[in-house]
Amino acid sequence: MWEDFNIAGRLYFVTTDGNVWGLADADHDPATWKRKPVAGGTVSQMLPSDTSLWVGGSDGDLYQLNLTQRPSGGLVVSGRRRHESP
Repeated sequence: MWEDFNIAGRLYFVTTDGNVWGLADADHDPATWKRKPVAGGTVSQMLPSDTSLWVGGSDGDLYQLNLTQRPSGGLVVSGRRRHESP
């Protein structure tokens, strides 16, 4: 669980069903949202930055959720990267 660097009281966390959640009080828009970056899988660790949330997917990809693009349903999955072993 992480708190947003810019919005006091907004919390981010992942759940075992593969969703990434954002929770805040009713003064923020949207107050609550969730995204499932891996359609048929789960996500594990999450690392926030000031503009993105990075989550590892069970498909082996790293997903970037953009915190600056917040449509009414939550965050936009703006990137996906696969780590290749050397």
